[in-house]
Amino acid sequence: MDTDPINNYETIEHDMIHIKDYFKNYKFGIQERLSKLYFLNNLNTSKLNDTSDLLKNSKEKLVEIKNKGKECDQFIFDISSKLYNKSQEIKNEKKNLENLKILLKTKNQEFNDLNHKGDLFQIYETHNSKYKKVCNDIENVLNNIKKFKEELENKKKFNIEELEVYKNKLMSRTRRLSVIQYEKYIEDLYEFYKKMVSKIKGIFEIKIETRSEENKILVFVVNKEKNELKIEIVNGKIESIKGLGDEKKEEFYKKINDPRHVIYNFIYKAK
Repeated sequence: MDTDPINNYETIEHDMIHIKDYFKNYKFGIQERLSKLYFLNNLNTSKLNDTSDLLKNSKEKLVEIKNKGKECDQFIFDISSKLYNKSQEIKNEKKNLENLKILLKTKNQEFNDLNHKGDLFQIYETHNSKYKKVCNDIENVLNNIKKFKEELENKKKFNIEELEVYKNKLMSRTRRLSVIQYEKYIEDLYEFYKKMVSKIKGIFEIKIETRSEENKILVFVVNKEKNELKIEIVNGKIESIKGLGDEKKEEFYKKINDPRHVIYNFIYKAK
């Protein structure tokens, strides 16, 4: 590995260009993640029963995401300013290095001219001291760039972890809402069957039976002519209806998503 600081210095501009390109991609990634989070937030909360609460929460989340976007823009601006300043420092150091090379070339010529005049050691020490100073300056610039890279990596890691925590909170909230809605749906169905089944059986001479299988509810209705109606409900949504004898009505009642209307229609038809 080449340890000469001057040779290492030749790669500084290349490293800075690479850092700028990487940072532009990182900036785009942050903006894309924020946009997706906002979209998922609106999508996941679309099942809320209270529209006014949904709008209020959506506005609050939008403001929160906009604020985070502003913070990211400010962070990106600060980092870009630092990158620009470092780039200018490198350009100046490179210019100084070129001037020093010219000076060294001139001094080398003078050194050759003084080779037989007895001042060789003093001239050598002078040039060597200047050379060491330039090497130290370049080494300091390289160390600053290294520290800056580490700082950038740490900030990037922090932002990604923060977004992951925010995403997990949204997912947890959505799961809780889904469970609450599904439980409420089951309670409504239970109350309906509890109050109406006995009356319906007596009036229309029918038999109603329900079965529960994991996340699925099956409802069977049989009239006095032994005609059977079957309703399949999965995760609170009507998936299939069999027994009405009318595909258009079956599709219509699927959209309504209320098995009570299906049973009413079947009973009325049987009557």
